[in-house]
Parts: sequence; C-alpha cells; structure tokens
Amino acid sequence: MTNWKMFNKNETTSSYTYRKEITNFTETKIPLTRVSKIIVVKVAFIISIILSSCASSSNQPSNKWTLASIYNPLKSSLHPVFKIHHNNTNNSVLFFKIRTNELFFRENPVNQTETCSFTLKYLLQEVSDESTAIVDSSTYIYELSKADVKDYYITQIPLKAREGNSYRLKVTVRDNNRKAFDISYHNIEKNTVNAEQYFNITTLNGTPLFKNVILNDGVFKINHPKPSSDSLYVSFYHNKVEAPKPLIAPSSDNYLYKQRDSLFVIHYSSNAAFSLPHEGMYYVQFDTNSNEGLTLLKLNNDFPKVKEPEGLLPPLSYITTDAEYKKLLRDGNPKLTADNFWIKAGGSPDRGRAMIRLYYNRVYFANYYFTNSKPGWKTDQGMVYVVYGPPHKMKKTAFGETWIYERKGDDNPITFEFKYAPNKYNLNNFILDRSQNNEWHWTEAVYAWTSGDIFLYD
Repeated sequence: MTNWKMFNKNETTSSYTYRKEITNFTETKIPLTRVSKIIVVKVAFIISIILSSCASSSNQPSNKWTLASIYNPLKSSLHPVFKIHHNNTNNSVLFFKIRTNELFFRENPVNQTETCSFTLKYLLQEVSDESTAIVDSSTYIYELSKADVKDYYITQIPLKAREGNSYRLKVTVRDNNRKAFDISYHNIEKNTVNAEQYFNITTLNGTPLFKNVILNDGVFKINHPKPSSDSLYVSFYHNKVEAPKPLIAPSSDNYLYKQRDSLFVIHYSSNAAFSLPHEGMYYVQFDTNSNEGLTLLKLNNDFPKVKEPEGLLPPLSYITTDAEYKKLLRDGNPKLTADNFWIKAGGSPDRGRAMIRLYYNRVYFANYYFTNSKPGWKTDQGMVYVVYGPPHKMKKTAFGETWIYERKGDDNPITFEFKYAPNKYNLNNFILDRSQNNEWHWTEAVYAWTSGDIFLYD
C-alpha cells in the first residue's frame, strides 16, 4: 500500500498547523538567548510527598478555580499545552506552548518596552505499587519582551524520568502580572523504548506537534532517539468506530479498534517527511510483536469543530434511542435531518438554533480535551461531557477521575467514575464505571434535550 506518502528531504512541502482556527499564526521556538530573563528555582528532592489532587484553598484566586476547571475553558484566561518526549534513558523533555496574547504585558516606563512575566512549576511523581514519591520538581520564572515573541512562545524543560517507570506530572503556569493560572496533569509511561512518548512528531522545521492529530495535507517528521530498526510498520484503521453506548443501553466494546484495514512498511529516517492520505487511525511501530507504538489520527481540517453535514448526526446517538438514531441516518440529508431534529426538540427555529450552538459547542470541547485514538466526543469522558457539560467538581488520582455534578437544594450529587486504563493505542484512556446507578439521571438529561430544554444540571 502506498497511501502513506513519503517525500524526499529536498521536495517542497507545505507547512503544518494543528487547528484551523490558528492556521495563519507564526509558530516559532524562541531561543533562550532571546528571552529577557529565565530564573530556574530547583526544589530539593522530596522522599514521600504525594501530589495534591487540587490546589490549596489559600492559593485560590478570586475566580474560585477548582480541579474541575481543567475541563472548563472559561475558568482561566491561560490555556497552555504540553507534550512529553523521552529523549534518552534517564531523562525526558516537557515541551511547553502558550499563546502570547493570553499573557499580560506591562510597559516599562524607563525604556518603554513591554514585558510579561509568568511562572511554570512542575512536580514529577513516580507511580508504582511501592512508591508515590516526588522524584523531580522545579520552578521556572520567564520574563519575555513583547518585541521578541510571536503569536506563540514554545520552549522545553528537562525532566528526570528514568526508563522502566511510570510517572504523573503536575504542571502549574501562573501569570505573575495578574491573577491567572492553569493547572494540568499528565501521565508519563516510560516502561520500554517502544512507548509512544519516545516518538516525537514535529513540523519540517523541527517544531513539536502538541497533538498526534494530522489535518488535511499536514506534513510531519517522526523522530525517535533509539530506533530499533530502519523500518516502520504502519497499521491503518478507518475512522469508523462507534461512539460508546449511552448509559440507558447495554455496555459494548464496539467503539474499540479491532481489525486493521491494512498494514504497510515504510523506511524510517529522522529526515523523512510524511503525510497521511486517508482519514482514520495510523498505528506506527518498529516491532509489530510489541504492544506499544505511536498513534496518529488523520481528521478533516475543521476538527475539532463539527461543520461537515455528515458529522452532525453521530453525536445525536447519545440523546436518542437506537431506533430513533437509525431513522435519522436513513433520512438521506444529514444537514436537513439535524436541523429538523433540533427545531422539533426546541419547538421553534430560534430555540432549535440555540440548542444546536450549545450541543455542538460541547462536542467541540469534548474533541479538544479528550481526543486520543478517536475523536474526543466518541470517548466515555466525551459522552458525559456532551450530555452534562463540564463537571462542577472533580477528584483526580493517578488511577482515575471522579466527575461530580451538583444541583442547588439537592444533597445527592451525580457522580461519574472514570478508571485510568491505558491501552496499546491510547496512553490517556479512561473507562466509565457503568455499575453506578445513574440511568435515571441520564434519562432525565435525554428528556430535557429532546423536549426543548438545554440541559444544565444546576
């Protein structure tokens, strides 16, 4: 199969950007010499401190940030993104990227230059049956001149992560000129050299790609510090996995990738440039006998938005019966069918349009937060997010997440338990515990959506 395109290093290829809404930005890595000032504060090695599941209340800003704010884009004005790469046996790299227009620049009255200041702090926790110790931690203070930065600031930070271990990373980014910060958690798997985070996907000029999502004709490179072969084996799966069954239906694993559609071999070189011709999942390995490799997802250029008519109907599977959903698919005109569904649910075109905006906005953010080996809305977390919205509260450990939805005057909140269950295709896989008795809550939510009410559990 020759559908995986391989370009010679001297061929002209187009630049790559991840999301359509940022297609026109200039993305550059800022050399450290161009940064006005970076202060690194190394924290002493700590033997037995466990990562806190949420920030201390004494450090909370006035906007009442909680752990659940991780999945609520309105709770912070900072939205940094991160990527882990294992560059050798004893160390790894944390790539960091932030929009400079999210940082607050102040003018220096002496030299009339505008600068910003922000702090990045990380705690690296080893996760095993015997240990939950913090093995590495640092604080970096960045001061940037507005004249020296582009639309994005990108840099990298070393991590002391040794091969053969699993880790959990907590990263806090704080704007020092105002009360704005972001906290994120990242799972790190470094058990073998075939692990996904040993692969580094970059643009042709070496800028790291922060998502393993390729859009349209995006061209990229694959780098690996310890390749075991000069051949890469690529398994291709059409992106036709089903969404998870809603809570009112029996559980099913039909939404998992099973039989690959094709397998082909390409020559590996750190200088080779590639593009993916067909939408779907590509699983890249040096060794097909291994259960580890790199997952790449090829999607249309509108992603994570839903714009194509064919994409409007599938998310409705969460709020319709199986028979109703199959009837929607048979109607032939997906755009007209979706419009009619929402107009009927809302009772009027205006109400229907309002419901469309909110429902597909949730689909968008489910794609943004939870996309892995399949679009985010098709994950268990994405399913709950689309129907219920962002959780009000959240508990997070190295082994899973608990989402909590509360209603005023009700002492019995709804909880959803997600178990951390990484698999060969997806390091960040979370599975919903369906043994909880949430069916009647789900029925209430579905009834609200199909009766003209935008479902907000509050």
